[in-house]
Amino acid sequence: EASKSELLKFFLFLIKEKNASYSSIRIYRFSIECYFRNILCRNFNLYELEKIKKDNHIPTVLTHREIQKILKSIENLKHRLILSLMYSSGLRVSEVVKLKVRDVDLENLTLTIREGKGKKDRLTVFSESLKDHLQDLMEDKTPETFLFISNQGVGKYPVHTRTVQKVFQNAIKKAKIQKKATPHDLRHSFATHLLENGIDIRYIQTLLGHKNISTTTIYTRVANPAIKGIKSPL
Repeated sequence: EASKSELLKFFLFLIKEKNASYSSIRIYRFSIECYFRNILCRNFNLYELEKIKKDNHIPTVLTHREIQKILKSIENLKHRLILSLMYSSGLRVSEVVKLKVRDVDLENLTLTIREGKGKKDRLTVFSESLKDHLQDLMEDKTPETFLFISNQGVGKYPVHTRTVQKVFQNAIKKAKIQKKATPHDLRHSFATHLLENGIDIRYIQTLLGHKNISTTTIYTRVANPAIKGIKSPL
């Protein structure tokens, strides 16, 4: 039987990693509470979820130096490339594990993210520094092969999301990063660093696959160098 803390962790995972909408979370919450109340005859509620204000949440952003320390701490080349690509392209964990060879355009340095949030495809970019590593990884693979294959399942299955999360947490400890961060914060860092580099927020919205630009504007609250560059009119 799942405990309340386990259920709360699961909901937080849906919100942060899967980008679940709050209407969906409310439906799940209502269903679980009804199950406990009507089937198990137990008074059970998840009122703690009301405290989560997604729109007011300021994302954790890692600095360039912190990201480099994290990546350098990973000895496994495949694992390092997974996290590198997440930061380089602003990917969710669920998106990077579903990438296939056909989704990588080495010539134009772009990725096709198929059926992201909202079941919509989108294009995003990746760094030229990853081109050779991706080319080596794709060698002798068919277009429909997963880019990052699990060590189990004879090459049929992608790396599991839990593996990516574990790799990140181990790396952040080894790199002695004090911030409480998750793999999703590589995506936050991607967006924030683009904004700091002067990229139009509408382009960032497109790369991230945000339906509403209001979701993207939260990064203006953590783009410190850009804020520091603003002078008072007085």
